[in-house]
Parts: sequence; structure tokens; C-alpha cells
Amino acid sequence: MFTLDSLRLVPNARRLEIRKLNGWKLKQKAKKVFRTDSVCHWKKNFSGIATPRTFFNVFELKSNATLLEVFSTMPGEWRKKCCSVNQVIEFCATYSEFLSQEGQTFFLAKKNERHRKQAIDTENPEKNLYVFCITASGKAIILEERILDKTYTLYGITGHRFVVPKRRRLNPGV
Repeated sequence: MFTLDSLRLVPNARRLEIRKLNGWKLKQKAKKVFRTDSVCHWKKNFSGIATPRTFFNVFELKSNATLLEVFSTMPGEWRKKCCSVNQVIEFCATYSEFLSQEGQTFFLAKKNERHRKQAIDTENPEKNLYVFCITASGKAIILEERILDKTYTLYGITGHRFVVPKRRRLNPGV
């Protein structure tokens, strides 16, 4: 059974912060970060959502699991584990050294991020969510969209990483 102990917090990734983003000109910015063919199907400069300043955790997979097992094991509500399209682009542009060079790096996202308050089906989260899969090889960064899969196994020995917004503490002084 997959547990949170099967993930390792990446050292030196304690203060990864993405500034407040307005959600505009996503395709234009993405073309500068990713290989062009990986974003060519996006609408021309569609707008995303504005997001507040956000801190992120980067975890590395230590044992075999599916995408659904990994993201469902992480604490918190599904919607709070999600990144916006703009945050994924900004993270890859700003913190490319934290992208896995051996495996892939995964970000959870809502299928329709403009509906922030939309309920996520906790029994079948793949109906409302998908995953950005980033492959980094040298200076080339490739972005793919994948379903939140419960059948394809990721192997823990390949260095896959998962980027999620940090949970806010309820009592910051504790």
C-alpha cells in the first residue's frame, strides 16, 4: 500500500515561491519555456486565472505508485493540491533545477481552472482533474497533459517528482 512515507521532500526546496500571477498571455510565455510543439495546440494567448503568491513543495517518489495513488495520498483537499497553468509555466521557468532530470515532474491541475469553487468528485477525481507531465532533458523542457491515471505504474527508482502548493499552517506560531 502506498503511503506518504513513499515520498521524500526534496532538500533545498523549502522556500520555492511563485509570485502573484495575473493569468494572461499563457501561450506566449509557454513558448519561451517549453519546446514549441508541446504547446502548439493551445489557443492563442488564452487567459488563465489570477493566483496569489504561492509556496511549493517538491516530493520525489521512493516506491512504485500510480499518479492517482500519489496525489490521493497527499494530505488536503483535491482543489488545494492543484496548480494553475500559469503556475506550472512559471515554476518551470523559475525553478528548472528542481525538475527531475532522470524521471518526470508532475503537477496536478483542474480540467477547467476558471471554475475555482467547482466541487471535485472525490470518488472519481480523474473526472475533474488531470496532470501536467514535464520531461526535462538538458535545456529542453517538454510539457504533456495526462489523465489522472490509476493503472499506469511509475517506478520509484526513476526519480519522478511531484510539485504541489504548500499547505498553510492553521497555527503558524506552533
